[in-house]
Order: sequence, then structure tokens, then C-alpha cells
Amino acid sequence: MESYIAKIAKKFNSKHINLFTQKNASKQFLKPFGLSLNSTCFDSSFENNRTKLTKDKEIQLFKALHFIKFKINCVLDIKKKAEQYFRIYTVLRNRAISPHVDVISICLNKISRRVKQSTDIADLKERGYMTLIYAADRFDPWRGYQFNTYAGAAVIHSFFDRKHTDKRFFESFVSINTNEEIYPIETEQHEDSNEILNGLLEVLTEREKIIIYHRFLSKKNITFKEIGKKFKIGVERSRQIQEKALKKLREQLDDQKG
Repeated sequence: MESYIAKIAKKFNSKHINLFTQKNASKQFLKPFGLSLNSTCFDSSFENNRTKLTKDKEIQLFKALHFIKFKINCVLDIKKKAEQYFRIYTVLRNRAISPHVDVISICLNKISRRVKQSTDIADLKERGYMTLIYAADRFDPWRGYQFNTYAGAAVIHSFFDRKHTDKRFFESFVSINTNEEIYPIETEQHEDSNEILNGLLEVLTEREKIIIYHRFLSKKNITFKEIGKKFKIGVERSRQIQEKALKKLREQLDDQKG
């Protein structure tokens, strides 16, 4: 099975390899953020900083992410070096998404009237956070858009994937207008917003994997009652197993932060 790091490494924009291979590339892409390819100690206040970046600075940051993905791809056979570069990648990615965490609540408010009463809002928030990470892994700064427009579209799209809302509303809600640009939802950019979970499932037990799959990854998301019937357990026990599995996934993501 392809590792999560290897999957991320392949997402760099190959059209700009000439930039990534320049002699001073590390200085050009990483130095503006106080980092280098030899960085091993990181300031948590940097990666958790929720201050919004300027458009130019944000584009610069995402270009740095593509540079690091390229460097990871070059050293995948050297595990220790790949892990070191991936740590740099997660620091930059965390800085990129930290100012946009509120987009999850904003998107939930946009669709609140269309959410079914049976929907677990905590599930949607969890899915929204996973999708933010997924969006950061996929975002291409060379397209000229800002991340918040792309992330908002990705989060909204992930909510509709759960089929928790009115399908007709989804068909009319094809983009997010943030008074800056409109970033359309495109199959090319989204493919499968569950990929971020797929890369982390190894930490789960077989039963937890099955529950997470049917609750989040399957096209037909089943209820806790249906899960209970499958495993011959109660609804509350099904919910507890899911919460335990989600906690493991959160801890796995926290481990990436160091």
C-alpha cells in the first residue's frame, strides 16, 4: 500500500520543476518563512498562527508547499530524509490552513436550513477539517485564486457528498462567492475528498475501519442503527466506536505536527 507521504509527494505541480531544481530554490521558497531543508526545530506559534496572510504571501506559501512536495518525491527511498521534509511540509501546511478553520462554521451556516435533522453536526465539522487539509494538499497557487475560495468550495462539496442536504440545492450551489473571486467546484481538483482519511486508516482496528468507511467514505453513508445491526451492538456503542476512531485520526494528524 502506498504510504500517505508518498501520495502527498506526488501532488506537486510538475510544470514548475525548472523552478524547484534551481540552485537557490531552497532559499527562494523556504527562507521567507524562516525555514530551510535542514530545519528540524519549529516554532508552534508559526504553524498555528491564525493571522490571515496577504494574497501574495499566501501564494508564496503554497508555492513553498509544492517545492517541498517535489523534494519529498526526490528522496522517498531515503525514509529519514523524506520524513524530515514531510515535517517541514506539515509546518507550512498548518500555517496555510490555520487562518481558514472558521470556513467550516461559515459553510455550515450557509447550508444550515438544508441540513437534515438527523445529521450529526460534529461529523460534518470533522469532515470539514479533513477536507481543509485535503484542499491544502491539492491547492495550486499558479491558478491565481486565493485558498479561501477553493477551501470553501471543497468543504461545501464534502458536506453534499454526505447526502445530508437537499440535492436540488447542491445542483444550484456550484461555487462560493467570497467577494474576491469565484472558484468553481471542478472534478479535476476534487476527485475524492476522502483521500485524506484513506491515508490514515492504518491506525484503526478492522471494526473501526469498517465503521469509518461506511460513515464517511462510502457513497451510501449508513446510520448508527444500521451499523449496530451489522455488528450486533447498540446505537450508542456504534457512536462510541466512531468517536474513538475519529480521536485516533485526530491524534495521527497531531503527530504530523510533532
